[in-house]
Amino acid sequence: MFLTKDNLSIPNPDPKNGNIYLTYDFTAIMQAEARMDEISFVTPSKAPELLTKFTLSLRDLGNHLADLSYRESVAKRKVRERRAVVVLEVMAGKLAEKKLGNNDTNREAVIDLDLEYSAATDVLNQIEASFILVREKLRSVESAINSTKKVLDTYPNLPNYNLPTQLYGNGSSSFTPEEAASANVSTNIHNHNDTQQIQTQYQTSSSKLLIGKVRY
Repeated sequence: MFLTKDNLSIPNPDPKNGNIYLTYDFTAIMQAEARMDEISFVTPSKAPELLTKFTLSLRDLGNHLADLSYRESVAKRKVRERRAVVVLEVMAGKLAEKKLGNNDTNREAVIDLDLEYSAATDVLNQIEASFILVREKLRSVESAINSTKKVLDTYPNLPNYNLPTQLYGNGSSSFTPEEAASANVSTNIHNHNDTQQIQTQYQTSSSKLLIGKVRY
């Protein structure tokens, strides 16, 4: 597993056409993380743009999480397949070669020392670690979005122009990654100090995330 400022790379559990590693774009995610400190001094005029950055990051994290869930299932299957091969085709020869008895301890030792089994297990471990990393980053961004909403709630004179609850709420509404990924919002926000009208439009991908189908 390799994480840089722009990408996350993991070994491909089922490499085809020379694709030994899988790479996930982390550009928007890193940009969003770099701006989380702005939550402490965000203003009503700045909040929509900041929420857009967080929402784009949330979309990417959700997509990455769904793909990692699939890769994890492939990696587990590869581990099981290699273990089966060792048990059915390699075990007897290894035990005879070492003049060892056929017991649970010796059988597990043969499996653990099999190089292909070890390699498959290492790939699985890297994917599981990547899944946890992406999941925690997703939770962090979701928390940042909710915190930004709460900051807006501290402006009692700020009109609520029917903004959807995933972008502006009273602190009791629940924000989900699926809502963020399907947001398509056009809002007019008036600054409560100088009544300056700020028009903000933004859209994010309408594709459905698969967060509900993976561990979250």
